[in-house]
Amino acid sequence: MNTEKHIHLLFVFLSVTTLFSCITTDKVTRTNYNQIVLDEKYTEPVNILLDDLVTYEIIPLETTEKSLLDKDYEVQHIDSSLIIITNDRRGEVFFFNRDGKFKNSFVCKGGGPGEIHNRIYGCFWDAQNKEIYINDGFANRILVFNVQGKHMRTLSIEEEFFIGRHITDFDKNSFLIYDEKNMDTSDKYMMAQANPYPYVLLSKADGKKTGQLPFFIFKRLSSTFYRTIGSHFEMVSSSPAGIPFKKFGNELIICDLGLDDIYKFSLKTNTAISLFSKVPKLQNQEFPKTVVELLDYNDKYVTFKRSVNYYDFDNKVPGESDMFVYDQQKKSFYRAKFSHKDLGVRYAYMSRLNNPVLPKNMEYDVITAEDLLESYQKGELKDSKLKEIASTMKEDDNDILVLTLYNY
Repeated sequence: MNTEKHIHLLFVFLSVTTLFSCITTDKVTRTNYNQIVLDEKYTEPVNILLDDLVTYEIIPLETTEKSLLDKDYEVQHIDSSLIIITNDRRGEVFFFNRDGKFKNSFVCKGGGPGEIHNRIYGCFWDAQNKEIYINDGFANRILVFNVQGKHMRTLSIEEEFFIGRHITDFDKNSFLIYDEKNMDTSDKYMMAQANPYPYVLLSKADGKKTGQLPFFIFKRLSSTFYRTIGSHFEMVSSSPAGIPFKKFGNELIICDLGLDDIYKFSLKTNTAISLFSKVPKLQNQEFPKTVVELLDYNDKYVTFKRSVNYYDFDNKVPGESDMFVYDQQKKSFYRAKFSHKDLGVRYAYMSRLNNPVLPKNMEYDVITAEDLLESYQKGELKDSKLKEIASTMKEDDNDILVLTLYNY
């Protein structure tokens, strides 16, 4: 197989809930599935206007001396009453209410005890205990703070695990990490030693392992590629991004590139549904492998990106890719082109390297103050609330969040 050729994929949509007798069990079973065949021959994209399916919530993030955001800020958490944003490089944490009003902020970066020494490299909000857990980038430790920024404790993580960006709350006693030890390496022997059960539960009290989720990965895959020519070493992180899970309220979507299935895991009941199964299985594919990344999940559409997991260093080109959706009402796959409400201003590009926790059936976009003012001055704005915001806005003010809420 070469990079110019698509692999035909068979996705299995499973509708039966599988109970885990224990969240540390090694076996996941499934029965009674329906098969849906996919291949590369998609029709022209179906144009979908979201206005009839969604409502929009426009949230200007209040700008004060203590709430000014970097241009490379990350949205970490949104719920019914709280928005958490970080300036990762500077180690700043900001709390806004759902209307965008600034509540408070603190700096957790420094050289002393009770401070992170690197950058914020992933975090999560423990709503029950009103604490935020911050990954001290590449130091393999988690620092816990309260809302006022008081350091509560430091969790030193065992050397057998390595925490990347992907951490999230799990239950009252544990949090979930994605173990990345031996993943992004040019050493194939080390890569082969990567943990086949990467979804690991750690204690909120001391950081020790409390369990693991029962998702076995026969061979871990990385989207980071390496080449050595003589003394010259090259490394590139290619598409897809390979986010291993997404959290929506009390549900986890388990979507590791190396898994042959995509699962929905309920945090309330510790049960799982195998949503999609990829055929041919990865171990049955020739090199380079074709992988599927889950981009978005809601009760109407599941959005995927399919890519050849390869990078051409000579031409600096990643493997070819395409995008498609699964329509949960029509029970079918197709290409789709989504059109949002025309607000008269463009949405800003966000790299979204992090893995924010959002309520189910919510997406978010960003409008910068600069773009909003430009559209306002040109008379292009079509939304009355945006016109009102722009009338008093300054160019260096914080951005505006636009939440898209699917109506189900």
